[in-house]
Amino acid sequence: MDEGARRRLAGVLVGGLVAVGLLLAVWAASAGPSLDWSPSSGDDESTVQRTEQPETATDACRDGRCEAPERDDSGVFGVIATIILVLIGLTLLAAVIALLRAGRAGFLARRRRGGIAPPGEALPDVAAAVREDAAGQYAALRTGSPRNAIVACWVRLEDSVMSAGLTVRGSETSSELTHRILAKYGVDDAAITRLGALYREARFSRHEVTESMRTAAIDALDRVHASLERRPASGSGVPR
Repeated sequence: MDEGARRRLAGVLVGGLVAVGLLLAVWAASAGPSLDWSPSSGDDESTVQRTEQPETATDACRDGRCEAPERDDSGVFGVIATIILVLIGLTLLAAVIALLRAGRAGFLARRRRGGIAPPGEALPDVAAAVREDAAGQYAALRTGSPRNAIVACWVRLEDSVMSAGLTVRGSETSSELTHRILAKYGVDDAAITRLGALYREARFSRHEVTESMRTAAIDALDRVHASLERRPASGSGVPR
């Protein structure tokens, strides 16, 4: 669970404990004092055991006015407080479970973005996705001006990596993700670095992009796919 989730969990727990404390205080106040005094054996029985006779109907009604006996609502307040306490407890439990699930989901997502398979779970076979789009990458590289062709080829390479279900980290670009993931697959690092450099030059530079640069990009793409072909076709997750 990350720091934000821990803070949210602490806030929920503190708020719940405060609410429970307030309800207990209200419950205790509504119940009122309950004293059961028993005299010691040495007290004067005639004094201690003095009882008062209940008022008769005639005594309770004076001057034509009858006073209704006071009702003891402490039991009702106790039931209500118990129900509220149970509801608060269930709410806190649900909040804790939700936060734990969110923390676990975030942890797994970070592992996937980092190219690390969680225990018992294989990452998608990025190499297979890149190989399947090889024809499209070569077609893009041979079509149009050298500048547009190199950019289009790299974009298709990025799309192949992303289509395998991987997402970028918060601090990296899709180009950096493509380079990082392919490097984990043992792709010729010089080739992927060269192809990425040609892409950045074609996209961001103002000078002319020549046919020789297109040829260099084709050569780099050949080496990338040659590296991927040396890997088994079945996916086994990104190597660590």
